[in-house]
Amino acid sequence: MALAYRNEIVETGKLNANDLGGMKEEWYHALEAFTNTGAAGSDAIFTVTGLVEVFCFGHITTVWTSTGDTLSIGTADSTALIIAATAGSAVTDEDVWTSATMADVGASPSKFIINDGDIMATESSTGLAAGVTDIHCYWRPLEEGASVIPIT
Repeated sequence: MALAYRNEIVETGKLNANDLGGMKEEWYHALEAFTNTGAAGSDAIFTVTGLVEVFCFGHITTVWTSTGDTLSIGTADSTALIIAATAGSAVTDEDVWTSATMADVGASPSKFIINDGDIMATESSTGLAAGVTDIHCYWRPLEEGASVIPIT
């Protein structure tokens, strides 16, 4: 998947210091549509290469079908670091997802520093049988060559 970058398309998602103009504080956007799998465990949604600062939120595009399961966004070290575990039953329409409480309006998400690895969606059990969430990840590189790439 290509990333939008200064109204250009960067096929690899890799940036270098020349592209960044001396490491300006410029934010980039990565988007992944995550479909609940109905299986317990973690699914990578973005691959982080290098040192980046990120903030992420979800927009529910298809309401979740749940029998009591939860979904969270995080990393291998902390599966609910970015968005806390949220009960599928909390989703009633096309909500904004920034915390364990769903709403039509969400607080601005916290920023996190990540060095290499994956940003993952984690389902706690097998109860989320359906639903689609657009996961938006805004990021900025903190070193040359850093990137956030959606896993498609």
